Amino acid sequence: DLARRLTTPGNDVVVLTAEDLNAREVPLNTPALVYTILLLIIGLPGNSVVLYVYTQKWGRSSTRTFILGLAILDLVNCLVTYPMEIALLTRPLLFDFPVLCKVTRFATYGFNTASGLVLIAIAVDRYQRICRPLSKPMTTRTAKIVIFCAIGVAVVFLWPALVLYGTKSIPVSRTVVLKLCQIQDNFYVTVYPLVFFVFNGVCTVIIFLILTVIYLLVGIKVCRLRTFRSKSCSVTSISEFTDEDDQLYLGNCKGAKNSERELQPLKGKKRRPENGSKDDIPPAPGAIKVVLKTTSDTLKKARKSVTDKRFRRVSKTTIMLFLVTLLYVICFTPFLGIVFHRTIHKDAFMTMTRSEKMAFNVILRSYLLNCAINPIIYSFCNDLFRKECAYLFKKLFRKN
Repeated sequence: DLARRLTTPGNDVVVLTAEDLNAREVPLNTPALVYTILLLIIGLPGNSVVLYVYTQKWGRSSTRTFILGLAILDLVNCLVTYPMEIALLTRPLLFDFPVLCKVTRFATYGFNTASGLVLIAIAVDRYQRICRPLSKPMTTRTAKIVIFCAIGVAVVFLWPALVLYGTKSIPVSRTVVLKLCQIQDNFYVTVYPLVFFVFNGVCTVIIFLILTVIYLLVGIKVCRLRTFRSKSCSVTSISEFTDEDDQLYLGNCKGAKNSERELQPLKGKKRRPENGSKDDIPPAPGAIKVVLKTTSDTLKKARKSVTDKRFRRVSKTTIMLFLVTLLYVICFTPFLGIVFHRTIHKDAFMTMTRSEKMAFNVILRSYLLNCAINPIIYSFCNDLFRKECAYLFKKLFRKN
């Protein structure tokens, strides 16, 4: 294909430099370049706003910690991956910076894999709160540990990218050699790139399957809870000290006729203050725990005023995080398909038409959408986040 570019329709040989060939290649990348710049414009301020709002306006919880963790990963990904992609799209055949290629490719794989592992932790947290509401919820400290472990696992398993990637040389003539940021020359014809991509693809599919199973279980439980709330005659609420406010406490006491209040000693049970500090506060001497059993006479009012609000809050949060997970899967699937196809059919790109190459370059970067879309999901699914964003922007415009 490159050799054909060196001749005119009249078969007159024209001497083209690497810069000339690069200039001919850049127009094929225009749709992908516009797509990447647009995502950069959305992703940088969007994730910055998520960090500000959830840090300043939300109480401490595992859900908040996970959202902040995702925002940090996405923000760093925007700062590292997007500029690199813009450079590659503007200099596709003249990129001879092997160290930069290695580091940015490794960072891209690492951050996206870490995000997938954090999404698994979020799904487990949702499952625990909805399907196992009486168990101890995940703490903010545990959530932080999980995030750091996710990053560590990504680094351990994806370090081969630092070795495999680099400068790929394509000799066009004795004096013209093109330079690409791909699998470097000494590994290009070996089996190692295929092994790496297959391993990475299998791990991604496993992440997809785990997320699918967990959210199916959560969805089934939510449907059952909706049915339970519409048919049951009573609900038992137990006053507990927790650092979370989105957990369901539902009891099944159908047919109850009388209200009853049961007093139980706390027996030295410690509570954790709402500010999320690490210091446990022991109960006062003689303190009691109140277990209030509400009967059918007062259930309708109590359930609508307390349980319904809590259920709606849990449902909205779960739906929001499920959409984040779903779009992660949707964004990565085309990218994985393209990478597998390119690895197996190395010369397929050369036989594509001009429009096919343009589409190929966009689909190859489908995963970039994942870094920019989460703030949009939060603003659609979280009323308070949307209001805080509106207030923040009004405040900024007033200053200007």
